[in-house]
Amino acid sequence: MGFLLMQYEYQRASREYNRCHSAGIRLNNQVARYTKRVERMQSVFEKAKSRLQNDFNQIQSQASSALAYASTMQSADAFNNALMGIVIGNMPLGAYVQYNGNATGTDLVSALSAAAAQARTVMTSLIQAVQEVETEKLEEQQNEQLEPIAEKNSDLEAEQALNDTLTEMWKERRDKSKQQLSEDIKNSMAGYGLKG
Repeated sequence: MGFLLMQYEYQRASREYNRCHSAGIRLNNQVARYTKRVERMQSVFEKAKSRLQNDFNQIQSQASSALAYASTMQSADAFNNALMGIVIGNMPLGAYVQYNGNATGTDLVSALSAAAAQARTVMTSLIQAVQEVETEKLEEQQNEQLEPIAEKNSDLEAEQALNDTLTEMWKERRDKSKQQLSEDIKNSMAGYGLKG
């Protein structure tokens, strides 16, 4: 009777091991696919962040050039108009900084130079603020798109770990029952005088 139970245990363990092994292959493939999806999406968002950084570097450069040009104006109106032409985050720089003095000659050049320095500080702050807002939007979008995929990937990895544990357990039971069957067969053959 022990022989039949051990044979049943061996067959059951072999069946379960094969089932777990097949499930492990399927899970490995799914985890690999989801991992690649996460990596591809992260790559897409990294490129988008890089493009955003380049765009803001370009805005900074263009705005600096326009501001340098504005500071060479010989009149307050021309300076203020030039500031209105520098747009950052859909708002002209002139909405934040204007020269309203009535100096002339060298005093005007000096006053416009001081106003340009103030405008440069405001411009840098505005660019940083707009860049932070745009970067935050991009990161929120990234989180919204990556979260479900990363969550599914995490679930699959947990399922894979459990399956690996079960596969190992059934393999050990199969190997142990196979060894026991082999010993039982040898012992029963010795009992009939058939041992070689």
